Amino acid sequence: MWKLILIIPFWFLPQPPTPDFVVLIVNNCQLAKYVERGENPKRFFIVLDYRDTRGLVTLGHDYIYPEDKPSTMTMSYREILQGNPMFTSDINNLLSWAKLKTNKKKIFILLSSDYCSGKRFVSSQSFTLYEVKIGLELIE
Repeated sequence: MWKLILIIPFWFLPQPPTPDFVVLIVNNCQLAKYVERGENPKRFFIVLDYRDTRGLVTLGHDYIYPEDKPSTMTMSYREILQGNPMFTSDINNLLSWAKLKTNKKKIFILLSSDYCSGKRFVSSQSFTLYEVKIGLELIE
């Protein structure tokens, strides 16, 4: 009887809040093409051209008006992994990209240039994560 009484209160403990963002690691090191706009602050697109049924996927850290500027954040690779990130190589079809695009959470990416370098193995290294918008183009 006492065991049941002790277990029930644990169900009512507040759950830690889930983050309002998703971290996407661009780990397609050979496939990802980085296109910089050459303006300051940093504005760029990452292009993933799958050349199959997935079509063309762009991840854009870009804006027109300064008030629409996407955010950035800094995290260590360990913190990124603790947040259960997604990897671009695991997104296997255009429908999965479309679901990610319509997700209400913000999407932050770890650039392929950071992931594919040895920097992620340096314990004190911090990475800038960039908020992006996903663009999809079906190639017929």
